[in-house]
Amino acid sequence: MAGLAAARALVAAGRDVAVLEARDRVGGRLLSHSVGDAGLDLGATWFWANEPRVQALVTELGMSTHPQYLAGDALYQEPRGVQRIQGNPIDGPAGRVTAGMQALATAMNERLPSGVVRLGHAVEGIETIEGGVRVHAARREAADGESVPTAMEAKAVIVTLPPALAVHAITFEPELPTPLVDLAAATHVWMGAMTKVVLHYDRPFWREAGLAGAAISHVGPLREIHDMSGPEGEPAALFGFAPAPRPGAPTPTAEAVLNQMGALFGPSASDPNALLVVD
Repeated sequence: MAGLAAARALVAAGRDVAVLEARDRVGGRLLSHSVGDAGLDLGATWFWANEPRVQALVTELGMSTHPQYLAGDALYQEPRGVQRIQGNPIDGPAGRVTAGMQALATAMNERLPSGVVRLGHAVEGIETIEGGVRVHAARREAADGESVPTAMEAKAVIVTLPPALAVHAITFEPELPTPLVDLAAATHVWMGAMTKVVLHYDRPFWREAGLAGAAISHVGPLREIHDMSGPEGEPAALFGFAPAPRPGAPTPTAEAVLNQMGALFGPSASDPNALLVVD
């Protein structure tokens, strides 16, 4: 989103711009699984009333939205069992993009001039040269999947990776000052240690039981769970976050997730149409 937003501003100012995107799609950690015209978000899910830039972008791009479902009771899971909590102290009022948050990035890309966004260009190095910078990238060839080196020169470059990822993946020449590198490497990547699990169901059965779909667990693997259904409960979905207990820990298994969901929400929760996991 940051790279696309920067490109929009620079294009509007009349600048010649190229966006180098390592993936074969736009959006980064905005990633949505389509179910009909709706989207289940495997990355960022909510936008909030105190985020005016996102609010303005949603309005400008004409995105259909719906509110986060809040009605009903929440659940609390500990080793001794599951408790039902009256009301829902877990969720707060938030907005959802009905087509999925990735639709924001797709719409931004579609409004940029053709050729600005260049997919499959993984930046590996940024070199300061006379009058500007030279950016070295590995360009993936769609035909065979192999990468070939490529370089572009510009007056300036904007790095929109999280700082820790930037100093890990990109070689800077000359080297960046050590204090800056150390600070970047130590800067937390928001939600970077989380695995996200989305479960798609035939219907929002938990609502029939007066539940909000919200839960907090000290058993796991999911630490917190929320309703991710679309408008009027269609498509029906729950999702949860599984924090890594330690760096490099394995991704939670489907069996562990389904066992937990069954313990919380009953047998129907153990039989989803789809179980989607993004580490």
